[in-house]
Amino acid sequence: MAAIWNIPIVGYMSTSAALRNKTIYKTLSRVTLTSSNSLANALGLVLQHFNYSQVAIASGRNVAQMADAIKQMLVNNSITLAAHAVFDENATAEIIAASHQLQNIRENARIVIVVFGPQLSAANVFAKAVSLAGMKNNDYLYIYLTLYHGYPDYLPWIASNGTLVQEIKSYYDNSIIIDNDGYANKSVENFFIKVNRTLGFQITDLDSNYIAGYMQLYDAVYVYYKSLLAAIDQANGDVNVYLNGSYIWNLERTRPNASSPQFYGQFSVDCLSSSI
Repeated sequence: MAAIWNIPIVGYMSTSAALRNKTIYKTLSRVTLTSSNSLANALGLVLQHFNYSQVAIASGRNVAQMADAIKQMLVNNSITLAAHAVFDENATAEIIAASHQLQNIRENARIVIVVFGPQLSAANVFAKAVSLAGMKNNDYLYIYLTLYHGYPDYLPWIASNGTLVQEIKSYYDNSIIIDNDGYANKSVENFFIKVNRTLGFQITDLDSNYIAGYMQLYDAVYVYYKSLLAAIDQANGDVNVYLNGSYIWNLERTRPNASSPQFYGQFSVDCLSSSI
């Protein structure tokens, strides 16, 4: 209804890929640091590099959005989805190993995309299951996807005291891991510095489990604020311009900054948020 009423709206969390359709969602801006689409596109580049044309997906029930983004990417790149197995998060490795879903993957695919949660350790049970099922061999390649929404956890094969857990390490041997760990810690550190300087908050004042939400909300408010100021200025001081959603959205997506021709938010110098 926001598009019909021409009301500006800003989404500040990872959302369905369907919301990218600007012929329908004409006034919706999206500010997200943890984009399912971006991670799916990174996976697509890997599949194209190795000329993989048929894959299977193994996922948990709580990552449907990520799985949908992957399936759309496969369609866009003419890659066949041979099987999609969805497992309950509470299932044991033994249950998964004996399941007909895993048997379906065994019979129809050799490249398996695995996505189970916001930490790589969420895939431990599945990784153990394929080992129990005799599917951890050179016939199969497992590609693990993890979209961190805050601080990444320890690698699942590294114990909290820093020692190597060889059994878990063996589950991930000869696999490909794709995640957003490359910027996650740096992004969080930069955000803490920013809020400490401007608001006086300490790290202990914020829940690290929801840090991506804090950062995205800050970015969303900031991009709307800057665009609204520009709109009022261009309208010669007419504050009612805030009611023109499509006009505000166009300013949000085209505002320049030092590092990019598009405006990505307050933290764009450190490449924190993805495009509007």
